[in-house]
Amino acid sequence: MFKLILGLGNQDIETSKKIAYIYSQSNIDIIDSSFEVFKEIKKFLEDKSIDTSKIKFCVSVGLLGDIHNKKAKINKNCAKCKKCISFCSQKAIEITNEEIKVNSKKCIGCSKCRHFCSFGAIDIYEENSLENNIEQIKNNTLKPDILELHLDIKKKKKIIKDFEYVLKNYKGDISICISRKYFGIKKIIKLIKKLKEIFDKYNKGFHFMIQADGSSMNNADGEYSSNLEALAFYKELSDLGYDIIISGGTNDKTPYLCKLFNLKPYAVAYGSYARKTALENEKKAQELVLKTAQLYD
Repeated sequence: MFKLILGLGNQDIETSKKIAYIYSQSNIDIIDSSFEVFKEIKKFLEDKSIDTSKIKFCVSVGLLGDIHNKKAKINKNCAKCKKCISFCSQKAIEITNEEIKVNSKKCIGCSKCRHFCSFGAIDIYEENSLENNIEQIKNNTLKPDILELHLDIKKKKKIIKDFEYVLKNYKGDISICISRKYFGIKKIIKLIKKLKEIFDKYNKGFHFMIQADGSSMNNADGEYSSNLEALAFYKELSDLGYDIIISGGTNDKTPYLCKLFNLKPYAVAYGSYARKTALENEKKAQELVLKTAQLYD
């Protein structure tokens, strides 16, 4: 299965519509976005006569502290050197009337601009609230097919507590997105098993998935090496018996590497690479979908 990640923090709706439309013409399986973007995209695709019943819509929500909830902003230390503009893969840093600002609708919180700023002129802040997002989804008549929870925070007890809160307020298929950023593999496996117990308690009968996030938000550029962390993480989790989605650093080399190492994930999720490819070369984007489909032939 091919999963298109438009980004939890990405609120650039018009660009997201364009990218979703390009890939939906190639029979993709899952589109992942924030809740607001999901509502806009679904309507847009239907207006374009795309059969959305064949696409699963996944809405991503992050726990407080997860990198996917974060945004950048320029502070008073800015020297207007403009270097940050060239480092932003989302083109979220803009100049208006000689003032450099971050467009929060485009910013995905990857923090690369902060890393490369020599003047300490970029701050990172938290934008989304788990409770507000869940209430918004719960009270809306339009429901996603999958709810994905991004769990990359240091506090294991908080992950478990927040996961239980979500399942008390949401019934449906769940995907948990987790990386090896804060925990070793043994602790991650133990945590996943605990989350599956909670899932079975509240959401029995629905689909439980894991998105194994390799090098998260690394803006994959077509290198073989960017895949390695995601593939290794998948391999470590594959014996659990759950449906696992590969993500983080994925690109057009991913299907080849999966075949080479005899890996068959439930789905391959493409984020930065897929978005960039769609905007630069539609034919190459369509070929990416076909390459992924061939992995399951």
